[in-house]
This record gives sequence, C-alpha cells and structure tokens, in this order.
Amino acid sequence: MLARRGHAVVIGAGPAGLLAAGVLADSFGWVTVLEQDRVPAGPTGVRTLPGAPHTLDPGCREALDRLLPGLVETLQQGGAPVGDILGNCRWYLGGRRLEPRPAGRLALTVGPQALDRALRRRLRDLPGVGIVDSSTVTGLLTTADRRQVTGVRVLPHEEREQTVEADLVVDASATAARSPGWLSGLGLPQPRPVRPPWGISTVSRRYGLAAAPPGAELALVVAPTGQVPRTGTLAREENGRWTLTLGSLAGDLPHGPDHDALLRFACTLAAPDIYEALRGARPLADAAPVAVAAGLRWHHRGLHRLPPGLLVLPRAAAPHGPGYDPVNSRTVGQAVLTALALRRCLAEQGTRALAQRFRRELRRATGGAPGGSAGYIPQVTAALRQLPPATRLRHRALDLAQPAAGSGAENPPSGCRFRTRCWKAQDVCSTQEPPLV
Repeated sequence: MLARRGHAVVIGAGPAGLLAAGVLADSFGWVTVLEQDRVPAGPTGVRTLPGAPHTLDPGCREALDRLLPGLVETLQQGGAPVGDILGNCRWYLGGRRLEPRPAGRLALTVGPQALDRALRRRLRDLPGVGIVDSSTVTGLLTTADRRQVTGVRVLPHEEREQTVEADLVVDASATAARSPGWLSGLGLPQPRPVRPPWGISTVSRRYGLAAAPPGAELALVVAPTGQVPRTGTLAREENGRWTLTLGSLAGDLPHGPDHDALLRFACTLAAPDIYEALRGARPLADAAPVAVAAGLRWHHRGLHRLPPGLLVLPRAAAPHGPGYDPVNSRTVGQAVLTALALRRCLAEQGTRALAQRFRRELRRATGGAPGGSAGYIPQVTAALRQLPPATRLRHRALDLAQPAAGSGAENPPSGCRFRTRCWKAQDVCSTQEPPLV
C-alpha cells in the first residue's frame, strides 16, 4: 500500500468519479473532486438527476461494501427496497415473460438522487477528500515537453480561471468527449466519433401506486423486440415511489409529457403489464425527456499511452458498441468494476505506468470483451454487424435460450406490429389524440 501523500484530482462527481475518489483517498493525502453541476447549499442539498433507479445486484452490493463500508446499509436505512432479482421482478424478454421463480439473489434499487446523496455523505466522512461543485475544468496542465500532466485549469462559478496542481488527474466525466483536443494536444491520436447502432431516447416520470403489481414488488421490465422496438421499466424507489421509464430505439417518444400521452405509449409495448399498472397510478412529478445515447460518443485510441499523471476512466472513454443498456442501466456496475480495478493497481505498484496497468486490469475484470451482454435486445442485436463477433454470439445464444426461460404465458398476438400494436384500444387509442409516431 502506498503511503498517503500527494494530491489527486478527479473530474466528475458521478458514481464513477465518487467511487474513484474513495479509492484514491487510501493512497493520496488529499483528493479533490471537481463537478461542473451546481448543487444546492447545505447538508441536504441534492442534485436533480433524471433517469430510472439503479439496480444493484448481489455482486455490486458486496463490492460497494468493500469500497465504502456501510454504504449499502445506509441506502437500506434510507428506504431503498430489496428483493429477489427474479422472484420479485417481472421480466419480459422477446415478448415472453420469464419464469417467476426465486433466484436466491437479492438486488437493491435506489434512485439517482438517493445514491448521489449517500455517496457524497460517505466521502465527506473520509479524511482528505473534498468535493467542489460549480467548477468547470477547461484544460490540463503539463510540463514544458508535454510528457507529464501536472494538474488542471478550473473555471469556478462566477470567478476567474484558476490552476490546480496535482500528482494524478483522473477524468471520470464526459469532458474528454466534449473536448477531444485535450488528448490530441498530448501527442495521442485524435479521438474517433462513434455513433451507436441505434438512437435511444427515454422519458421518465415518478408515480405513486396503490399497490405493487403482483410478482413485481421490485421492478417490472418490458424489453424491446424486433417487432416492437419500444421499452418500458417501472422500478420501485425509496419511500414507496415508482419511476416509469419509457424508451424507443426508433427515437419516437410521446408527443407530450402528460400522463395520458405516457399511457398511450405504454399500451404499445410488447406486454400490457405497465399499462395496466399505470391506469390507477398517481403522477408525482412532471416528466423529463432525457436523450440517453442518441448522440455521438468518442472512441479514444491509444489510452494505453497516456502520459504519467493522467488516467481516463471508461465513463469518459466510450466503449465499442452501444454505451447504454435500454433494459437496465449498468452505470453503477461499471463504476464499481472501475474502482476495484483502480484499487488493485494502486495497491500493487502505485502510480507507476498506471494507465497501462489499469487498462489491462479492467479488461481482465470484464472478461476481455467490451460490451458483454449489456445492451442485449431480443431478436435485434445478434444481427448487428457493428458489434464485436463475441458479443453477437452471446446475444444469439440468449435469443435461443429465451423460449426455455419463458413461463408459458400467452404471447402477444402475432398480428400486432410496431406503430399499430395496442392492448387496450377501446380505453386509450380510440381517442382523437395525434398518433404516437
């Protein structure tokens, strides 16, 4: 273990950046986290973060406890629900419901705001860790020969630009994607723009349900299919709230964020369960459309040749293939794997050749295949030539295994197709509202 010395700067206060800061606190005397978003003042200040709740599977929960002991217990005390990943969730893949039997694996769902608040409070308890909000990083500081990074240039809110010296700069944000000149200025190849195989857009809204849908005490997930490229998730959060997330691979969202528009969209999914649950639901907040992965991402070549003093986490360096799983976001899982890989690298040899060793360690932790089964869409992704062959092979195997995993429930009518499919036409789609597409 390194002696605690020096100063480390982390760019970005998302899950990846906050977990990385907790790891760096064991090796550096001081760790500064820079976040460009503004957070309300006071100990109860929370950022407004859109999106569906994070689902922490058993492996992720155990890893979080190793990284920040007591964090999972804090989330549970705050009301985060816990349930069996299969027995307490209702899954529809390829239009078929998975067999609802207990898997013996407890998962935890937590809203983005609750997780952000818990991570920040936990880091504030660590000695030598500071979080500075409303601070935009505008560039890197380097030596005269540009062979080593020595800090960052920061523009605080309503202040002049400042310089912050550091022994290690960890980029855990999308800053490098927005400013590709950062890495090209260090003599590295120009980042290459990569467009995902599909354009994904989502809209979310919180609801109050009188009772949890049977067999879906934790979550209800309807995945898109080749005939119905729309997806829906109804996930339980703390304090009995539920978050509805509707998405489309075709980029078509409801014409309006009102409840009736969301209800009409939900009735076009590959299963009627979410629509049935929403009929008696009470909206708690206005819907917030969120573009998740419709824009360009940047693929950085040569990250193994980063100069000393700089480390770019996978959150900033977009991987190959789709960067978002439309069924279940894996942001926290990726952040946990990244933090564990970083901790092993620092414990073994400190910061010597950190970028090269970190890249190898992360590939070993993820099995060496970027993407894995993340982003799997039944009857769709197995045929996408943009994905690596190993990923397409996995997805093809999942396509073949789906019928055996089904519960034998009645499948959607074969005549129903995207743009015309509707389970409750007499209740919703008979209105004179504009068409969904």
